[in-house]
Amino acid sequence: MIKIFNVLAFVSITCFIGCVQNGSQSKEVDKKILDVLFDLPTLEGKSIDEIVKFWGDPSTNTEPTKLQLKNGVNEWDKTYKKGGYELLITYNPKTRNVIDFFIGTKDASGKTNDYTDILQVTNVSPNSKTIIIEPIKTIKDPDFFTGIKLKFKSSVDKEEAIAKKEWDSSKAGRIQKKHPDWSKEECENIAGNKIWIGMSLDMLKYERGNPNHANPSNYGNGVTYQWCWDNYTPSCFYGDANLIITSYN
Repeated sequence: MIKIFNVLAFVSITCFIGCVQNGSQSKEVDKKILDVLFDLPTLEGKSIDEIVKFWGDPSTNTEPTKLQLKNGVNEWDKTYKKGGYELLITYNPKTRNVIDFFIGTKDASGKTNDYTDILQVTNVSPNSKTIIIEPIKTIKDPDFFTGIKLKFKSSVDKEEAIAKKEWDSSKAGRIQKKHPDWSKEECENIAGNKIWIGMSLDMLKYERGNPNHANPSNYGNGVTYQWCWDNYTPSCFYGDANLIITSYN
């Protein structure tokens, strides 16, 4: 009698474990199918126009005006909504190349400390070798995220190559090529004929040429200089032995 009871107990436990496992597996399969709402890996290399053709019209589907483009707008976005999630696609309106994707949490609070579900709905592996995952932290609480930004590594390389080409062909870029020790900001200022305290004499000479007058002086505290350009305003600049502009008038 005891043996029969033990056998029945073993069968019952085995059946229970089997049912639980089968139920869990079924739920996991169902969850995986339901979770993939935006299959991002299939979009690699596609322009925004190709994505719209592939996915259909987005929920927000505007384009910048000619005036906005003329004024230098170089980023625009379109939004797709599905299953309570919103996917924001940012792209360059001139090249039509996608810059990045942002998908926020659908938590009512607008924040989450676990973005696993967001990765699942985009079909992105947390260890992806082709997609850069950047969690966006909330301003008030860095332990929480509003969502994640996703970028294809190939797109980043492409945008960087385009940006480098544009920079190299610009006036500021050509200046920096001749003077690699000058920063990008300094080269942009020089290209715009700007003057500022802290610029070097060489930078000023690049804008104006050699000064008409150069007057050194020493009143006991070291050599200082005055450089003047007759046909410019302001005309005179002052600096120290390091040839850095300290004042002008």
